[in-house]
Amino acid sequence: VINIINAAQESSPMPVAEALDRVLEILRTTELYSPQLGTKEEDPHTNDLVGGLMTDGLRRLSGNEYIFATKQPHLPSHLAMPLSLNDIPPRVAQTMENEDSWDFDIFDLETACLKRPLTYLGLKIFSRFGVCEFLSCPESTLRSWLQGIEANYHSTNSYHNSSHAADVLHATAYFLCKERVKQSLDA
Repeated sequence: VINIINAAQESSPMPVAEALDRVLEILRTTELYSPQLGTKEEDPHTNDLVGGLMTDGLRRLSGNEYIFATKQPHLPSHLAMPLSLNDIPPRVAQTMENEDSWDFDIFDLETACLKRPLTYLGLKIFSRFGVCEFLSCPESTLRSWLQGIEANYHSTNSYHNSSHAADVLHATAYFLCKERVKQSLDA
């Protein structure tokens, strides 16, 4: 379903593409199948019990396994996921101007894009390396792949999160551009 929506976005006018982005956000949220409860006044005991299980972080998987789930923050419209490199917000693009330098500040990018640096930096670095052309895949496929990876990182993990992944991506890209490395590797 997500691939169908992504394909439809490519040929849709901007308002429709933005609406489809919102649909994708809804489909990717951990709250998609959460019960919709009334106000606390209607049934305070049920609301407290289920609300505590759902919103405080415990979400049942299969069997007796539980995981901690966090609500995804609603992002301002100017930080909606880019459809392509041309759609990256100016503040985010500005933080990535020196992404080919060792002094690149991943934390500045993390702040600019509300802790979703992997998709933005991935689009930029993979574009620089011509990954889509080499793999003969549309940029939307790359974007979806990066978004899928980023969505599965736990943002509450202080180290192994999408910012760490973006930092590793940056360092790898930096070293891949060094002459000594380029001489020993092909595309």
